Amino acid sequence: YFTKTLTLAEKITLLTSEPDINSCPVKAAGIERIHLPQYMWLTETNTGVASACLSPTQCATTFIGPMGLGASFNRSSWYAKGDVISTEMRAFNNHGGVRAIDGKGGPWPIGIDGFGPNINIARDPRFGRTSELPSEDPFLTGSYATEYVTGIQQVDSKGYIKMLAYLKHFTAYSVETNRGHDNHNISMYDFWDTYLPAYEMAMTKAHASGVMCSYNGENGHPSCANDYLLNQVLRKKWNSPNALVMTDCGVISNLLGPPANAPSDMAAVAWAINNGTDIEAGNTYFRSSLQNAIEAGLTTEKAVDTSITRAMRQLMNAGRFDPVESVSWTNIPADAIGSAAHKQVNYEAALQSFVLLKNEKNIIPFKSSTPNIAVVGPQGVAQYGLLSDYFGDRVCYSPPGSAATFDCIPTIGGEISKANKNGKTYVEKGVDVKSTNSSGIEAALDAARKSDVVVLVLGIDRTIEHEGRDRETITLPGLQEDFANKVFGLGKPTVLVLVNGGVLGIDDLISKADVIIEAFNPALEGARALADTLFGHQNRWGKLPVTMYPADYINQVNLFDFDMSKPPGRTYRYYTGQPLFPFGFGLSMTTFN
Repeated sequence: YFTKTLTLAEKITLLTSEPDINSCPVKAAGIERIHLPQYMWLTETNTGVASACLSPTQCATTFIGPMGLGASFNRSSWYAKGDVISTEMRAFNNHGGVRAIDGKGGPWPIGIDGFGPNINIARDPRFGRTSELPSEDPFLTGSYATEYVTGIQQVDSKGYIKMLAYLKHFTAYSVETNRGHDNHNISMYDFWDTYLPAYEMAMTKAHASGVMCSYNGENGHPSCANDYLLNQVLRKKWNSPNALVMTDCGVISNLLGPPANAPSDMAAVAWAINNGTDIEAGNTYFRSSLQNAIEAGLTTEKAVDTSITRAMRQLMNAGRFDPVESVSWTNIPADAIGSAAHKQVNYEAALQSFVLLKNEKNIIPFKSSTPNIAVVGPQGVAQYGLLSDYFGDRVCYSPPGSAATFDCIPTIGGEISKANKNGKTYVEKGVDVKSTNSSGIEAALDAARKSDVVVLVLGIDRTIEHEGRDRETITLPGLQEDFANKVFGLGKPTVLVLVNGGVLGIDDLISKADVIIEAFNPALEGARALADTLFGHQNRWGKLPVTMYPADYINQVNLFDFDMSKPPGRTYRYYTGQPLFPFGFGLSMTTFN
């Protein structure tokens, strides 16, 4: 009935952004004559609610990187993350929260839909968005997604959904180079053994609300114009006819180039909506060309009605059109955002994210009598560098209209200093993550010489791996490895801590370090959790959710080859070589008999 009350032009405005908006979120027009308010689709929720802080003390909880969450192998932690994020999403929605993003068309009011988790498979360690992913294993990834989505999509006593969860990026998205125009040959075996199972679990077990279709193409068909994936698999095979599909940012414009090569704007929008896409993000081609495409016979008004029905039904299920007092989630207060309870959930997750790879001579836990500790290395003083990709709009408070800051993030060096109550702690960067500036090396070596134990904190950050940029190598960039060898040369007991999303090829450092800890992206609570762990106040280690390959692995596999079993193979399920550390490996400070 609803769609029959609208003109075709009005319908189209519900599936695309208003004119002259150049940001990814979709600010769909309201329809004043029927009192339908404007709505913004697309708030990122992979590590937290992407938002401006509501006040100086109310910023969204930013979780540790998903790879660290995967390392916990803990379903309860994943569910708790979903609960925290959905609670904060509702609090932002209840109290006028907005996103803090550049581009025309703001402000961007936060709705009740969240895009995340990102559950692509960590197929190749060079992939620039690996820090957003939980694992290389489809079952572990699907289990994470199932619990996370279940925690998000709780229902109240009247059946209203707390928050709508959408999975990213459907599917086989694993390369940034030439993204949007890349096409990969994928066998049915690899589809169903690797690239689809996590989505299937989250859709059929947790009943996720839908997906964001990915930039890439599979077997000549772009994901956002792929009838097999969007209609035959997602909606029919997985019995999810109401699943909503939104494009990734700018995908409709990509259809005008390879591999689709749509001959016109009208053809591009028709191909998308005919093959299963409902809402376009980052473009306004639906607004400018969809009506013309219908008039030209390339698609139908019925297809538009179907997409609107999916979108409106989901918002109805979350109570958007019902009296505020009838939806219990509207009572969530503003002080839930960044609350002490939510920080504790994040801290608990961080404690379980570290993987102990080596502990010779039981260097850790540090003895209470350890008087002097040196914390050296670029990630020991990093704040921004501790975050995974897609960490949110504002992690720390900054006034409206000002740039993002990261000064509220505790450093690893700072937290170890606090924990080292009986001795001195010397903190020196030594080198940058990727520059060739060696001016800080001598000061760091002096700090190490004065100390009884050295904590060497190395790794990569978003200057090396991020959306839009794949890594060329998996070794430590810049002067880090050379610096590490100088530290090891001092002969001090040394704890090597790795901070990274994608794994690092540390072949030549393994034998030299007394202790090796994989910390992934520890974010805001991870530095404190790591310090507590090093001093033995906590002992809750995780296991590797990925294979740590030798540095030369990237010379043995083609980044653009999506065949999982082609020798030497990908992930622990197919890799036939000798890993530095295998999937599932992890030690403890406990002595077992």
